Amino acid sequence: MRFLVVVGAVGFIAGCGGSAPSTQPSSSPSSLSISVAQTVLPVGESAQLRALVTYSNGSVVDAAADTSWKSSDDTICDVSSTGIVTALTPGRATITATVSSLSALIELQAEKRSTGVSIRGEVLDFSTQTGVSGTVVQFVAASHVAVANAVTDANGFYVVSVPTVDSFSVSVDNAHVGTVRVTWSAFRGDVLVNGGACVSRYGRLTDARTLRPVSGGTVSVGGGTTVSGPDGWYRVDLGCPATGKIGFNTTFLYVTHPDYAPRQWVVGRGVQGVERLDLALERQ
Repeated sequence: MRFLVVVGAVGFIAGCGGSAPSTQPSSSPSSLSISVAQTVLPVGESAQLRALVTYSNGSVVDAAADTSWKSSDDTICDVSSTGIVTALTPGRATITATVSSLSALIELQAEKRSTGVSIRGEVLDFSTQTGVSGTVVQFVAASHVAVANAVTDANGFYVVSVPTVDSFSVSVDNAHVGTVRVTWSAFRGDVLVNGGACVSRYGRLTDARTLRPVSGGTVSVGGGTTVSGPDGWYRVDLGCPATGKIGFNTTFLYVTHPDYAPRQWVVGRGVQGVERLDLALERQ
């Protein structure tokens, strides 16, 4: 057995929040966008909206102090003067941000609170890269009060429901494969099994501001190189079993892209085993 890898679902929207610099750039504001972690909110939950002003020189400023907010229906989504939006009743509402002469819109959906969390994933044989059918996937809550089981279908996929967000110990056919924190109303949990001596790095490249996938990024690690696809995914295989010089010292994972720079250049230590590494990129 190798590693458990889980990806949480997020809503995509133009812009990404960040702390505002102490002074605004000496150029004129050209556009306004709104950033939020998710565009679907369970009734009773809140999220922070951020208004981002882009200037003609390419600089982006979080205009929190200068933004006015308005909801098209405050019985569905109410928004405070500081940009905190709260889902009140199921439905859709459009939130408008205004900064000076600039404005931006975002549509949010308020949903009836789910009584559980749905986890979907795949059990994959890493050496053959095919789904494994008939395996039992089990999630056991850290509190041990919740246990959920599912059996993979003919293609290796499974769906399981857990009663609440929590930390879970995960096993496949009674073999422990990892511990995950389930944090939202939809979750993706992929499990790699029978990795043996395989060595690989894989994951997704995303835009740090928009959270959208970044294609065309060149990823290099341990002598292997690949290019991220349209969905941002990359995969560098270094052998199964491993070939070449594989060590346990610090190994550099490099990402290059004509429009982006990575937030960090070194990820992990050594290149042994199979690991997932997701990287957020910032425009240069």
